[in-house]
Parts: sequence; structure tokens; C-alpha cells
Amino acid sequence: MINRITHITLAAVLMLGTACAESQDANGPITDEAQTKAAAALQANVDRSDAVAVNVVDDPISNSAVVKLQEMFPEAGAGDIRPAPIDGLYEMRMGTTVLYVTADGRYMFQGDILDMETRTNLTDQVRQVLEKEVIAQLDDKETVLFSPVNTPVKHTVTVFTDIDCGYCRKLHREMAAYNKAGIAVRYLFYPRAGLGSPSAKKLETVWCSADRQEALTKAKSGQVLAQLSCDNPIAKHYELGRELGLRGTPYIITEDGRKFPGYLPADELARRLASG
Repeated sequence: MINRITHITLAAVLMLGTACAESQDANGPITDEAQTKAAAALQANVDRSDAVAVNVVDDPISNSAVVKLQEMFPEAGAGDIRPAPIDGLYEMRMGTTVLYVTADGRYMFQGDILDMETRTNLTDQVRQVLEKEVIAQLDDKETVLFSPVNTPVKHTVTVFTDIDCGYCRKLHREMAAYNKAGIAVRYLFYPRAGLGSPSAKKLETVWCSADRQEALTKAKSGQVLAQLSCDNPIAKHYELGRELGLRGTPYIITEDGRKFPGYLPADELARRLASG
């Protein structure tokens, strides 16, 4: 456990300096070493969970847990309830939230299950799958998309951004390099100061502009744009960011659900995307 705490502390130190936090510039990217090591465990855990879920309907105890959960959360279908990695516990998926309940449906808790033998966070692996599904459901029309023009698209990343974030501006200034590397960037708007803040109004102006790409580039370069107002998805973007636990920008999410908090140069991001 001490080693685990040390690893988390080191990761937190490595995150400093390459992102804009909601209250201060204190978050950034962590290395992808742990994610690489956990890849096999992730698939194994998902496969196991899907496999044992088939037995739920034939197990009276399992049925009791499912019935209890469905009574408490009518919006949860049978497909959202399945055995957890620990015998006697059942996992319930609500959006990107993972809950656990005992077999009799009496006790429920929210927290992370850590496999100390493999040094992996099994709950976080499930969240990664759920977050991947949420991001995949986003239509490009709900984003501001910067896609390669004369280069085949190899990867698409979704990036939560803010107008007044220094590292967001740095990432945007290098958009040509990302596109040249075959990386398409889908922007979601996340005003760190909150909805209704000056930053949120700037983002609204960008969204309401005839050319959103041009407006975003101008705004991120410090130009002051005439205030515009219209129906927009900024509140939806913001709430999604909160649901995903976002605490700063930029916040990069890959197509397979991996998360890179903070700025990454194009060559480093391309390397991580290629490594899977």
C-alpha cells in the first residue's frame, strides 16, 4: 500500500505545470506507463465481467441483488448490473459512475477496488470503458473540429479547452503539428471559472460565430471578439467534464478512453496514441 501511495504521489508531482487548473495552474499529464501495464488486465476484467453476467438470471442470489438495484434505480437496466471482481459484490454502472452492492442488495458503496497483486485500479478500468462510450456518442457537430486536410486521419482526440488557459493556447498554437501527425482534435468547451463567467461568454461567442475555427483561433490569440449569444452546448460540455472528474484544461481523451490531463506536444501525443 505504501508503494501504491508513493506511485500516486509521484504521478501528482509529474502532473504539475502543463495544464490550467480550475483555481490554479496545478494539473498536467501523467505518464502512460501504468495504463500500458494495465491494458491486458483491463480487457481481462471486462471479459470476466461480461462472462459471469450471463449467469445472473440463473442465480437466485444474483436475481435478488438485481431486483433490489432496479427498485432503487429504475433507470438502471439489467445490462448495467453485473458481478464485481470481488465475490459477493455486484457492480452497477450509472453513466460514468460505478457503484457496488452486496448480494442481498442491502449495502451499497462507491469507491475504487484495487488489485494489489497486479497493482491496478479495477474500478478505474471500468470507468475508462464507460467514459469511452460517452465520448464516442458525441457528434462532431457538438464540437469544434480541427481535422487534417492533406493528411489521413490516424487518430481523433477529444480535448476539453478554455479560452483563457495558457496551456490550452499553447496546444492550439501547435494545431498544424497535430494535424500533420494525423491527429484530429475535437474541442469541447470547459470554462474553468464556471458557467456565466467571462471565459464562458467568450466560448459562447466562439460557438455562435459563423466560422467557429477562425473565431476560436482569434480568441485564443487574445483578440477581443464582439459578444454573441445563441443556443449552445457549453453547459452540456461543462457538465460532462465535471462528470469525468475534470479539474483543469487542456484535458485530452483518446478514442479508447485513455485520459491525458494537460498539454502534450504533437510528437509525444502521437507516440502515446500509436502505443495503444
